[in-house]
Amino acid sequence: MLDRLFLSRMNGRGKIAYFVGQLLVIALVFIGLLSSGTDIDDDSFFLMLVLIVLPTIIVWGVVCVRLWPVETAADRIELTGDVGAKPLPPAPSEPFRAECSCGAYLNAEPKHFGKKRKCPDCGELVRLLPKR
Repeated sequence: MLDRLFLSRMNGRGKIAYFVGQLLVIALVFIGLLSSGTDIDDDSFFLMLVLIVLPTIIVWGVVCVRLWPVETAADRIELTGDVGAKPLPPAPSEPFRAECSCGAYLNAEPKHFGKKRKCPDCGELVRLLPKR
């Protein structure tokens, strides 16, 4: 359950680092168990699992999320200025205009965006687009 939460907030490098870190923690715990030379009963194994392994994996997951976050479209626009294929909507106070085939320009309020209006010169229906 924690893996799903952490993995949904990491990019590809973070996912790889997270799994490598988990494997290292588990390997170090088992090496510690083998090298201790004492018999470990079920209670002490469970206690070690709860007090050492789980907090270490949770801390490592938080570190990976902080170092390798998922890049969202908003982050990409903020960092690079690249807005991709989607144009930004115009500011609310910006007028809309459309150019008719006869050369006349029609201005309108923002609430008329995407609607068609009749050209006063030739009578043709023209779709209103953002002013560029």
